Amino acid sequence: DFSGGHIAQTDDVIAHLGQNPLVRGLTLSGGEPMAQFRFTAALLEALRREGIHTAIETSGQGRLSDFLRAQPMTDLWLWDVKSLDGELYEKYTGLPLAAMLDNLRAVHRAGGNVLLRSIFIPELHDNAAHAGALADLLDGLDGVKVEYVAYHRLGISKLEKLGLPACGPAFRPPSAEEIRRFGARVDGLLKKRRTGSF
Repeated sequence: DFSGGHIAQTDDVIAHLGQNPLVRGLTLSGGEPMAQFRFTAALLEALRREGIHTAIETSGQGRLSDFLRAQPMTDLWLWDVKSLDGELYEKYTGLPLAAMLDNLRAVHRAGGNVLLRSIFIPELHDNAAHAGALADLLDGLDGVKVEYVAYHRLGISKLEKLGLPACGPAFRPPSAEEIRRFGARVDGLLKKRRTGSF
């Protein structure tokens, strides 16, 4: 609900979490938590003091120094991979792919627990080039797992609620079978790379 929400300080968030004894963790998500890093860092520090599990869902865009500062306070990184084609990535995000990849690799080298969230839009991703690029990326990130996230049209309704026009093409959500096939394709390529059987 875009008319809801409220301004909160770090202490307010911690106090709110303390009201529910079942809460064991908190995921910071978007917008982009790394775009408001002063608050994100303060909240991570407070959560760490309280022993609360922390996760950050991120596009991977932001200052490398901020990612490295957040890394020891983050139990799990949910890292969105929107595309591995530089032109497509910049076309749809307005940002450079290289920065996202540099941050990802640096967090991984620093010991980050990363789960890649590979966004899947059939018209953009269901092809050999994307499968190969994803397998190459995973091959260089030992221990990192991937989950495939189906494109959905929720963003369109959000724009409508804000009175903004829909932008870009109207992609279709994938079927579960398309996602399964693509995941199997990536797994097969990754296995070949790791066993050296091209």
